[in-house]
Amino acid sequence: MKYMGSKTSMLQAGLSGIISENLGLRPPRFVDLFAGSGAVARWVAENHDVPVDAVDTQLYGKLLSGVIIERHEKASASILNDWIVASRDLHSKRSSGLRPTDDRTLNSDAVYLEREEAEQIRFPGFVARQYGGHYYSINQGIALDCLLECLPSDGPERLVALAAVIETASSCAASPGHTAQPFQPTGNLLRHIGDAWRRDPFIFVSRKSDMFARRFALARGGKAFQQDALLHAQNNIEDGSVVFCDPPYSEVQYSRFYHVLEGIARGGWDRVYGAGRAPQGAERFSSRFSSRKDSTSAFTELFRLLAARSTTVLMTFPNHACSNGQSAESLIALAEGWFKVSSTAVDVIHSSLGASQVSGGNRVPRRGVEESVIVLKPLS
Repeated sequence: MKYMGSKTSMLQAGLSGIISENLGLRPPRFVDLFAGSGAVARWVAENHDVPVDAVDTQLYGKLLSGVIIERHEKASASILNDWIVASRDLHSKRSSGLRPTDDRTLNSDAVYLEREEAEQIRFPGFVARQYGGHYYSINQGIALDCLLECLPSDGPERLVALAAVIETASSCAASPGHTAQPFQPTGNLLRHIGDAWRRDPFIFVSRKSDMFARRFALARGGKAFQQDALLHAQNNIEDGSVVFCDPPYSEVQYSRFYHVLEGIARGGWDRVYGAGRAPQGAERFSSRFSSRKDSTSAFTELFRLLAARSTTVLMTFPNHACSNGQSAESLIALAEGWFKVSSTAVDVIHSSLGASQVSGGNRVPRRGVEESVIVLKPLS
């Protein structure tokens, strides 16, 4: 379960230089308005002495950004080590009576049995019960539940530990790229389920927590928000800030792809349904930016709000026509009424956002595309 539209490759392809150039005039704040996994917000916080705000509609995105931008010193390695040791001990007790899953001879009957047994689990927690036999083996689910149950009570170590669990849950999920559907136990997909179920969450969480613990923001005053981008632009952006926007490019609502991570971030869903183990639709947000019908009005409103704050806007978007009805060219045309516009093209890798060759579809899971970094400067 990798992150949709990751900006890491764009930072390496030239986005970092464009950001640094625009931060050279010492704006009061850098705002990542569609933060996602927080790659850009975290990079700016670690490399520039400017307060960084990160905004996302999903709680997991807020947490993955806040773990860096809201911290100003290293987290305690000993506290984090004690957390992992306590989690391992609890997991050993709870998993002692489990029938081990032999991924070398994994078959569909074994997967379906795992799912049936997961629903009967009565240990505290929700990961094993809601996702066991689907995204995770029961053993992995119990491990994730134990890690969540034993989280440090407060302080920066709690932020680091929770972010590490979310990242671990992403790395261990038995799903193709990012998708609402876990692998189903048919044909060659059994091999991919076995590969995923073989991953040890404790190994991953140890690496992730160590990575986060060593990293922090250079400047104080940064904050992560769980909020709609338009609402934040209307009420919370400081005049003269540099605002980074990596908005949706798919008509499919992004909350469909990340409900597992969102569930782990928020402590589980009341109920999950079907093969995708998703909550009911009313519990998932929808964005006007993803709607073909509403995206033009949403972007127009965004440009108006950001122009009123005299912000410099750095926006990334594919050059081709996307399923939400927009392209870099169309967004440039909308922005020209509010800003002076320039753009630079870079080659990046995008997700196909759905079926892949691995999951049985006709699309490759990731493909190279040309994307523009659009720079919008105030008219006055």
